[in-house]
Amino acid sequence: EEVRSRRHIDFPAFSLVNQFSPAEDHGLFVNGRAAGGLVEYGLAAYNGTGASDTNASKDLAARVMVHPFLDEEASLWRNFQIGVAGTVGKQEASTKGVTLDNEAGGAVVHFADDSFLDGDRTRLGLELAWYRGPWFAQAEYLAVAQDMRAGAAAPTEVGFRGAYVTLSRVLTGENKTYGGVDPDQPFDLKTGHGRGAWVLALRLSQLESDDDLEALGLASPGRFTDELRSASIGLNWIPNGHIIVRHALILSDYGQPVMLDRGLGDDEVSLMIEFQLHF
Repeated sequence: EEVRSRRHIDFPAFSLVNQFSPAEDHGLFVNGRAAGGLVEYGLAAYNGTGASDTNASKDLAARVMVHPFLDEEASLWRNFQIGVAGTVGKQEASTKGVTLDNEAGGAVVHFADDSFLDGDRTRLGLELAWYRGPWFAQAEYLAVAQDMRAGAAAPTEVGFRGAYVTLSRVLTGENKTYGGVDPDQPFDLKTGHGRGAWVLALRLSQLESDDDLEALGLASPGRFTDELRSASIGLNWIPNGHIIVRHALILSDYGQPVMLDRGLGDDEVSLMIEFQLHF
């Protein structure tokens, strides 16, 4: 998700898994392609804490992606790619105020005020994506191991695991690629003519945490569940090359009751509508 333009994703928000993915950061990066584009690779040394670098913690990352059918022009799988990525590093930071959110942006898991990242962090990710004509599919799996501590206790390694799969189709027949959709009949704002393009999307997403986070004092009592699940249905209107209107119905389910706006509950239904304008 992070290596695709935010302009062209199918939902207003990223998947549950994205909360543990490396995002925009400062550092040194090397990217390249080999064997005529068959293999892409990336190496990086970066802060690991986002744009604000407040400590000496750093991460190293590597990513390799393969396009196994690139030379087969007429193949159904020509635009299929598969990849693996990983990061290693150390992180030392307070997680006070940090939450794990559902796909509508609602806080579900709250880390304790005296919990800290304190030691080694490793991440391993697997990815695949494919598109052909109006169809597009993408999936990722991510596993994270992080040393954490509560208060003055000794650090303990805890784990987080998650995955998602997305399938979408352009209902109006245009091609869909990593660069989005170009409507065959753009909607003219002055005349009102043109249908634009319509995209239907489905995403299933899941995020699991070690079930002893609450017992270790790392998560706030009553504000922790070891499993977040989500099923999202999206319908997007792309009137022209500058506007996208996204609609998403999001069904969230939790492994155990947590404190929600309406009180304790183990499921939520959300509707998100997003207007995006870009030039």
